[in-house]
Amino acid sequence: MSRNDFIRASLLSQLGVSTRNNPSVHLLLDDNVIDIKKLTTFLARKESLSEGNEKYRGTIWCILLGMLPIYKNAWTFVLDQYREQYIDLKKTAYLIEKSVDIGDHILSRDIDENYFEEVIRCFSIVYPIHKKMIQGVNDIEDHTSVEISNIGRVFAIVCDTEYESYWGLFYFLNSDNKKGFIHENIETLTSLLIEYNHKLYIHFMELDIQIEHFAFGWLKSCFSSCFTVDMLCSLWDKLFSVDLNEDFSVCVALAILLNDRTQRLIHQLETAIDVINFLQCIKLSDEEGELILLEAMSYLSLISDTDESD
Repeated sequence: MSRNDFIRASLLSQLGVSTRNNPSVHLLLDDNVIDIKKLTTFLARKESLSEGNEKYRGTIWCILLGMLPIYKNAWTFVLDQYREQYIDLKKTAYLIEKSVDIGDHILSRDIDENYFEEVIRCFSIVYPIHKKMIQGVNDIEDHTSVEISNIGRVFAIVCDTEYESYWGLFYFLNSDNKKGFIHENIETLTSLLIEYNHKLYIHFMELDIQIEHFAFGWLKSCFSSCFTVDMLCSLWDKLFSVDLNEDFSVCVALAILLNDRTQRLIHQLETAIDVINFLQCIKLSDEEGELILLEAMSYLSLISDTDESD
């Protein structure tokens, strides 16, 4: 469902014309002023965007990332502005980087197509230039081209158009919840690993492996290289929830390390570089991903209970 279809359906619903099969998520997005707390609480629920609700994911993510305002009546205007800005950025980038004038006609045709390759190709040109133009862009470490490609693939699927995919990716890479937390999260992950599997921690120490050698990349890219796109969508639903956020990222990393296959392969490898390369490039199946998300929620519950008792 396109964003324009959603806006139209919302207006029809105000006139008493039903256009939704699932009322729960529709009610969350039906008010003229979106309740962020209710939205994040909904995302924190298990299976929150399953069974046909996936079509709302792009809208919800754009709201929680700050790309769309909470005032729904402003969405059409805001999206038009994003589209025009992206057109200007893309035209400028092509002229600077390739000395090619792609023209309005070709751009207008391409911009409404949701092609992953086009999103990433354009983003790789536009983003570095855009970043230099924007004051106040955070100082988070630069993402690699592979990380951007993995993250962009998700937004290209979730968002309706190329320009929404670009802005979603831009807001994601520069979101406030990624500032300054990674090193703290690695410290927390180290403490949890010592508590839940001291033997594995000792094994890392014997090989002179620091947790940040592999976990930094996981946390920086929100595990974009570890899971399939479908699993990343489910994972990021939780990560975008204010109620979970950073603690949940740590719990996902812990669950990956304590996964049976992960541990078995770690102990089969003989050198530190082999272990680090394996963990940095680990690929998890959907079945493993579902189990890891369940385990992460379990660890999060235990951590929360401990914090409350303290």
